[in-house]
Amino acid sequence: KIPDQYIIQCQHYMAVTGYEGWWIAALIGGNKFIYKYIERDEEIIQYLIKLESDFWKMVEERTPPPLDGSKSSENILKLLYPEAAEGTEIELPEEVEELIVARENIKAQIKKLETKQSEIENKIKAMLKENEVGRTPKYIVSWKTYSRTSIDSEKLKIEQPEIYKKYSRVSTYRKFDVREVK
Repeated sequence: KIPDQYIIQCQHYMAVTGYEGWWIAALIGGNKFIYKYIERDEEIIQYLIKLESDFWKMVEERTPPPLDGSKSSENILKLLYPEAAEGTEIELPEEVEELIVARENIKAQIKKLETKQSEIENKIKAMLKENEVGRTPKYIVSWKTYSRTSIDSEKLKIEQPEIYKKYSRVSTYRKFDVREVK
């Protein structure tokens, strides 16, 4: 099966060139050569033209794409606003309250789901007992013991302050927090 993103790219090429079909070739695993023919699909092409046109209009108008829940949106906000200007405050529009209520509702749903997930995991762990792995006809479940080494930074700071200082580094980040006004 040809991956969707390849089909979309080929449909774009056909939109640009006017061709009725497109050959795509690939080398799988470095040793298996395959090729497939993709026919022109006007419905996909018209949809792509609309998306590309909307995108280009935003470029011309210097309008940034809308923010969503993706890592890309998160990263662009970190890039645009890496640090808060200390001591500053603004009045946010009323619609932010609706967003906050929606966020709180989602957090409550997530908490319920996480509790339910923990309940299910605990039931399975109780069945595993001291065993590391359990099997069903469809699944392999593991509850393994791991160890890790960590440094007691508070103790190191007190007993070896020079070493602590030498290997400490300060990093900055912005913490998002919402609290209700009392």
